[in-house]
Amino acid sequence: KGMFEILSPMHKLVNPEFSNPDAVNNLTDLEKSFKNVNGSDLAEAYDWCKQYNKSKDSKAEEYIRQAWDCYFKVYKRIGLSISSMNTVRLEDASPILLHQARNMELVVPGTYDPGQPIIKIHSINPSVGVIKSKIRPRKLSMIGSNGKTYTFLLK
Repeated sequence: KGMFEILSPMHKLVNPEFSNPDAVNNLTDLEKSFKNVNGSDLAEAYDWCKQYNKSKDSKAEEYIRQAWDCYFKVYKRIGLSISSMNTVRLEDASPILLHQARNMELVVPGTYDPGQPIIKIHSINPSVGVIKSKIRPRKLSMIGSNGKTYTFLLK
C-alpha cells in the first residue's frame, strides 16, 4: 500500500494533464522528451498497479510483477541516459535560474574582501558540466559583475 501512495502522485507529475489539461503546454523540452521515451512504459505500469489494487484473486502477484518489470525498464533507461550525460543545459534543468538570475544583489561566493569592490553575480553560465565519477558532481560557472568567470563544484 505504501508503494502506491508514493507512485500515484508521481504518475500525476509525469502526466499533469490528468488534473490540468493545459499543463502539457507548460512542459520543458526535457520533460516532453522524457514523456515520449518513457510515457508508454509508465502508463502500462500504472495500469498494472490499478489492476493489482482492484484484484482479489491469485493473479495479484503477477500484476505487481508486470508493473515492476515496466518500472525497471524505465529505471535502466534513465540510468544509461544519466551515465552518458556530461553536461546539463540550464534551460532544461532550471529555466527560471537561467532567465531571471541576472544582475543579482548576491555576492559571488568566496569573493568578498573588506575594502574591495563587491563582486556580484551578473549571470549563470547556461551549461552545467557533469564530472564523470561515482558521485557525478556538477561544475557550475557564474559571471561576476567584474566580467570574470567563477566556477564552483557542486556535490
